[in-house]
Amino acid sequence: MRAAGFDFVIRYIVPGRSVSITAVEYRTLRAGGIDVAGVWERGASRSLAGRAAGAHDAAEALAYVPTIGGPADSVPYLVADDFGATAADMPAIASYLLGVADTAGRGRRAAYGGLRTIRYLFDHDLIDYGWQTYAWSGSSQARAGDIDDHAGTAWDPRAQLRQKPNGQILGGAEVDFDTATVADFGQWNYQEADMSQAEVDAVNAHTDGQVAEVLRVLTANLGSSAVNNPASWLNAGIAARLGANERALIAPLLDDEAKLTAYLDSIGVTLAALSAGGVSLDDLRAALRVVLADVRLTTATP
Repeated sequence: MRAAGFDFVIRYIVPGRSVSITAVEYRTLRAGGIDVAGVWERGASRSLAGRAAGAHDAAEALAYVPTIGGPADSVPYLVADDFGATAADMPAIASYLLGVADTAGRGRRAAYGGLRTIRYLFDHDLIDYGWQTYAWSGSSQARAGDIDDHAGTAWDPRAQLRQKPNGQILGGAEVDFDTATVADFGQWNYQEADMSQAEVDAVNAHTDGQVAEVLRVLTANLGSSAVNNPASWLNAGIAARLGANERALIAPLLDDEAKLTAYLDSIGVTLAALSAGGVSLDDLRAALRVVLADVRLTTATP
């Protein structure tokens, strides 16, 4: 990503959503020098649900981040406007952000939305961080002090993040591009200390365990007719054992025989045992590719 000119990502932090960042992805991004920020959303107009909803949603977001190795004191962006909020919606959205503040506290209140919403929340001291999308931010809404990009969009100068354009392709996935206007836009590693070695070891152990289990199941089944019918073991749920982003650990093994052999040996699967079962490394590579393809096809893009 850095080679392509990008230095941060904003990922979902919603328990149970397949698009949410995983421990493997977080570790991989950090290792590559990519900053991470988090956003919570379960529905476009959830922010109309009131103060208690805001407090609940912020708590859910904050509780999720440490489970993937992130900091306990992260800044959670809550989606305040993903539907084109009107002036009549502002009191309800304000109530929702008061709930966010009840949980996150001053200094960590963050919201996503169009110009009207972000402006209102800043004007009423309801957020510390604003992530403005170009949607619902037409230059016709501009007021004195706003930034006109001369391409149809007016930006609130207080917004630390600007989302434009959407629907771009990066690494084969559809993404939305964002620009940070300041050094601190609520990214986790801006205020966090480095992960301790114990925390790193715990994340690595969990990841390795998940991958090792997938490899054990594959090597146990490839000796049967499943070699020529990969759907039979995919249907049995083998791909489901692998988190969508844990493929980051498997991918380097596919084209490096020495690495794959070493990894198999580390989990007690020898080449001799594979050969005795009529399985080659090429068979295993083919099986892994099908697993990874299955994960990609069944996981929504961020």
